[in-house]
Amino acid sequence: LCIRGNQFGEEAAAALAAVLATCGKSLKHLNLASCHLDDASGAIIANGLAENNTLESLNMRDNCLGEATGRALNSALRGHTAILQLPLDLNGIDLRWLGAIKKMLDRNVQFREKARPQKYKK
Repeated sequence: LCIRGNQFGEEAAAALAAVLATCGKSLKHLNLASCHLDDASGAIIANGLAENNTLESLNMRDNCLGEATGRALNSALRGHTAILQLPLDLNGIDLRWLGAIKKMLDRNVQFREKARPQKYKK
């Protein structure tokens, strides 16, 4: 689902988070790049992500995300092992959160590799 470039406020972010948490279980890719998301909206979406275990790609680049979003994404990814791609460039998220998020994404890639049938492994 590509929503790129559309303006999102907290109300829209809350609605999207509710979809992610409940009925967004078949959604695999979500592009929220350049949606003018502020830090509070990003954190709300991240909290919805915590309840979703099917999303594989979430693009949140080029928004106004910061400390709250970084913390919420890190927390959400602890239990979310499906997400493999999470572009966050062109935001104001602190490097410590970006590093922690990268570790979670690397862990997810390893989980995916281990789950792949032997005949498809390199």
